[in-house]
Amino acid sequence: MLLQLCKEIGLDYGEVDVLRDVDDGKVYVVDVNNTPFGPTKRLDRRSAALAIEKLSEAFAASYGLKA
Repeated sequence: MLLQLCKEIGLDYGEVDVLRDVDDGKVYVVDVNNTPFGPTKRLDRRSAALAIEKLSEAFAASYGLKA
């Protein structure tokens, strides 16, 4: 459903903030941003680099490219 939402609003690349209600299990989209910030500052340098590497690989794979 999240991918469908992104398709409907024309979001090819971005950041979607999602919350799940613990009582009823429903999912709520609370923010969509087409200019994502990147890894949180809470990550150490090594973890942040790994996160960017994984994001890059996923982005490239979604377009049939090699990272």
